[in-house]
Amino acid sequence: MAKKSAFIPTWVRTLDAMIEADALIRVHCEQCNAWQDIDLVALREKVGGAYSLLNRRCRCRLTEGCGGWNRFLYRGGVMRDLAEPDVRDRWLQESIRKGLEGRSNEANQCSQ
Repeated sequence: MAKKSAFIPTWVRTLDAMIEADALIRVHCEQCNAWQDIDLVALREKVGGAYSLLNRRCRCRLTEGCGGWNRFLYRGGVMRDLAEPDVRDRWLQESIRKGLEGRSNEANQCSQ
């Protein structure tokens, strides 16, 4: 059976559309668990109104020294990932794989 695709509202597809919809967009780090609201107007000034946060993430800029990934979320009743299910699944698998690799390396260092 094919995977059902998530409904992604049209108003989250570009910065201009988010600003017009008066959207609340937040960034969250999976590692340090920091949160911050995004100033969409300031971001539009840097990257342009056609820019999209959909299916994007970046290295943490919320906490100095954190190497985690920042993900974007939008308020749609509750805060929802600004990523399609297949992208979220890939990010989750990468996190799991890196977590297991890190534990394996720690175990090797402890046993030496």
